[in-house]
Amino acid sequence: MLYVNLWGADRKGDSDPAAFARLAQHPSIRSELLELFDILDEQSHVLGRRLAAIHDFPLVLGARYTQNEALAAIGASSAGSPRRIREGVYFDRATETNLLFVTLQKADTDYSPTTRYRDYAISPNLFHWESQSTTASDSPTGKRYQSRSARPLLFVRATKRNDQREANPYTYLGPVEYLSHEGERPMTIRWRLAHDMPVELFEYAALVAV
Repeated sequence: MLYVNLWGADRKGDSDPAAFARLAQHPSIRSELLELFDILDEQSHVLGRRLAAIHDFPLVLGARYTQNEALAAIGASSAGSPRRIREGVYFDRATETNLLFVTLQKADTDYSPTTRYRDYAISPNLFHWESQSTTASDSPTGKRYQSRSARPLLFVRATKRNDQREANPYTYLGPVEYLSHEGERPMTIRWRLAHDMPVELFEYAALVAV
């Protein structure tokens, strides 16, 4: 996860030892990173907690992650074989894990009419979510959403970009459970969160429905 932040997800054929050997050659950068970690820790207003279940992934409930970091956390991306995705859903067959990435406020400049899905909070532990526009309920993907074997992990952010036009990370909301669905192409699914959403994010996610 640190690797993708330092070198991105496009450098193929690298290795962890080689990457950190490069970092070791620059003590000033290491020192600055350590100072940055302390500053970010002081500025954090969320007391995250690690969940023991879900394959013991190194993800902290309430913490914020980029897509690249989340992929690295579940082992789908590595220094030697980085992976980048453009969609809001990723299924990892090795761990039977669905990653759901949701942007609540979808600007016309960033999303086409067919990808402006209606995603919002119904309550602190219920979430309304729409699948990709091509997903039928009886398709392999649609059946996987309804299955208990491939448990989804939900990542949510308010907007795609911040005031500096940089990509916003997602808040990790933990595992969700399929409750029901309506229609198809897209499927409208209700998920139950195992842990309530942070109050600030819930208030924003509930307003999106209005």
